[in-house]
Amino acid sequence: KIAGIEILEATAQICDLDITLSSQAEVDAFNCTEVTGNLIISGSDITNLDGLSSLTSIQGSLTISDNNSLPNLDGLSSLKTIGIEEYGMAWDTRTRGLTV
Repeated sequence: KIAGIEILEATAQICDLDITLSSQAEVDAFNCTEVTGNLIISGSDITNLDGLSSLTSIQGSLTISDNNSLPNLDGLSSLKTIGIEEYGMAWDTRTRGLTV
């Protein structure tokens, strides 16, 4: 169960509300291809975003904060849309970070 969403199937889904991921376990259990609200990722034990690798769209905003153990944003490689903006996301191999 993630922030009020109980995952009943192994297939990805559209999540119709704001979601806050506050632990690595919640990131690992994330099972949405699209979030229709806001996505907040904030937790001191979050070390990777690999659980978000199927996420392609966030209709609201994306906030990543208080993640001192998070070395990169590699798990967001499938993300193409945030809000109404469409991004051509690229991964900078030198800094292992997200560039837009």
